[in-house]
Amino acid sequence: MKIKANSLENLIKKKLTKRHVNKKISNIVSNALVWASLRGIDSHGIRLLPQYLKEIDSGIINTKPDITKKITARSFIRVNADHTFGHYAGTVGMKEAIKIAKKNGVGCCSVFNSGHCGAMSYFGHDYSKNGFITISMTHASPRILLPNTRSVFFGNNPISFTAPISKKNIFCYDSASTQTTFNEIKNKQMKKQKLNKGDALNVHGKETLNANEAKFLQAIGGYKGIGLSFIVDILSGCLSGMNMGNKITKMYETNEKKRRKLGHFFIAIDIEQVYNIKKFMRDMQLIVKRIHSQKKINKNYHDPMIPGEPELHKLKTRLKTGIPIDKDMYSFLRNEDNV
Repeated sequence: MKIKANSLENLIKKKLTKRHVNKKISNIVSNALVWASLRGIDSHGIRLLPQYLKEIDSGIINTKPDITKKITARSFIRVNADHTFGHYAGTVGMKEAIKIAKKNGVGCCSVFNSGHCGAMSYFGHDYSKNGFITISMTHASPRILLPNTRSVFFGNNPISFTAPISKKNIFCYDSASTQTTFNEIKNKQMKKQKLNKGDALNVHGKETLNANEAKFLQAIGGYKGIGLSFIVDILSGCLSGMNMGNKITKMYETNEKKRRKLGHFFIAIDIEQVYNIKKFMRDMQLIVKRIHSQKKINKNYHDPMIPGEPELHKLKTRLKTGIPIDKDMYSFLRNEDNV
């Protein structure tokens, strides 16, 4: 079945309000989840709500945070999220980076004591429509085996880069350092779908296409993907004072009642201050046009696209038809007595 975005947001807000999440945080979390689902990023959309509610109930997520901020350099600020939702903490972090960028051209923000924050492109997407380049990243639960070892070490550690093409269109790259994410594997488990080659390894370190057997993620480009994960961990973990590598808490181990203590890192660049926004967008439009004009080899395959366009196509469709959810999720959202 399919549900309209605004109806879905309202159902999510009711679940959060029942757990005494304040209105400001509830609005952002519900919007972030639906935002991801509208764009086909289902692994980081509404399917995560039950997990977040469990984290509230177990004390992992703080619903009444005392968020503090400290400017430590001309273009740098640190934000203590006090263990609240990563979606809210990330929104605060990017907003602070933007504020500094408006003054100094470039702004950086390190967020710590945070939680899982969903799709990274959510935080900078709208700011790029107003002339900013944004970079967002976070470290994650360890899921990658180091080559030639049995040691799981780094997470899929996603990074997003957004930049304006025009006032209505943006370049939006959002990717993990692995072929897929464990949330996407969970999604395929529920849908009983096979994995793609290069996605995951089983408990013995062998590649598997069975989502139920998936234990570890495979880094893109081998050592290069692991290196990218390391870079994100340095900026998100080491620079924020949070744990790194295999010391990071795992998302689905809520029984331990451990605060996630995750770090995020945000960069904002005010293009008009460091270059010229009109020239920048002109050049972006020209290169996008050149990409779109390239001749296809296979006519049955999609046209050449830039990062963000597949999600934009999905957004246009789902705004009209609604967001697809299964019956179990619909029952969960409608039932006021469940978790």
